[in-house]
Amino acid sequence: MASIQFKNLKKGKVYFVVVSLAGKHKWIKAGTLKDAKILQKQIESLENSQRMEKLGLTVHTARIDDFFQD
Repeated sequence: MASIQFKNLKKGKVYFVVVSLAGKHKWIKAGTLKDAKILQKQIESLENSQRMEKLGLTVHTARIDDFFQD
């Protein structure tokens, strides 16, 4: 799921869309609140695999004990 957050910077409020997938968070700068709402709808309309690919997130399925067994 994606959420909208903001940060107060010297320029004023800057809005971000925060996407959480597989325990990782990706902050995407949107600018205005209107732009953030549009971006949030676009991200939520994607399937989970497409969303991860677009955001550059990968899920690691290998475990450390598998590494040592090899």
